[in-house]
Formats: sequence, structure tokens, C-alpha cells
Amino acid sequence: MERHRQAVRLIAATVRGYFEQSIPFRIMHGSTNSTRPSHLKSRARFVDIGTLKNVLEVDAARRVALVEPNVPMDRLVEHTLKHGLVPPVVMEFPGITPAATVNAVEMVLPDGEIVVAKPGARRQSQDAGAALVNTKLGEGEDPESSG
Repeated sequence: MERHRQAVRLIAATVRGYFEQSIPFRIMHGSTNSTRPSHLKSRARFVDIGTLKNVLEVDAARRVALVEPNVPMDRLVEHTLKHGLVPPVVMEFPGITPAATVNAVEMVLPDGEIVVAKPGARRQSQDAGAALVNTKLGEGEDPESSG
């Protein structure tokens, strides 16, 4: 879990740096199934989140998996099967990332702040543009509270 926290802090610092200098950037996931021409992206600045591709924890008792954003469905199934579980929806395309049932989402806001969005959570902020309001993501736990 510490490796994940360090990676997210590095991403947040990079995003904050671009934000403070008003530099536009794109998120790079590491791989893509996009058919858009890559030459259109060559001049863009990137924040690489490609290393966030791990299953961090499977809690069989709660029937919950804590995963990073680039975990492909086949890897998620591989890990959950070890605990006698399988996601409620398994796509035929093994490399697709799952988003069937999400309980909470850790995200980096444009100013580099790290927040967790979950059902019913409202963020108090002076910056209305960065506020999270009425996030509907399903029932769940705060990823920060585990491990």
C-alpha cells in the first residue's frame, strides 16, 4: 500500500506543478486501445499513471477488492478467484479495466489535492470548480482506511 501512496503523491505533485504554471496536460494510462492518431498527442505534456495497475487487496469477508485504475479485468479475476470470488460482470475483452461496481474513488484534483469520492460525501471548498458534489458511486469504504 505504501508503494501506491508514493505513486499517487508523485502524480499529485506533477499535476500541482502543471496547475500552478497553467500548463495543459493529458493523462497517460500506459497503454491504449484508442484508434486516434498518436501524432496528435506528441506535443502534449503527460501525467503518467501507467504504473497504477495493481490489485492492492482482496477482502473476501466484505467481498471487496481494492484496485488501482489500470488493473485489467483478467488480472482482477485472477486475484479474486484465489478468494473464491468473481466480479459481478466480467467483460469478454480481458484487457479492459473494470468499473462495474465502484464503492469509492481516490482521485487527484486539478490543483494536486488527493481526495476520496464516495456516496454521500460532500467536499467543503472555497473553489467551487474543484468541489465534489453528490458523487454517486455505490456503497463502500474509504480506501485510505484499509491497510
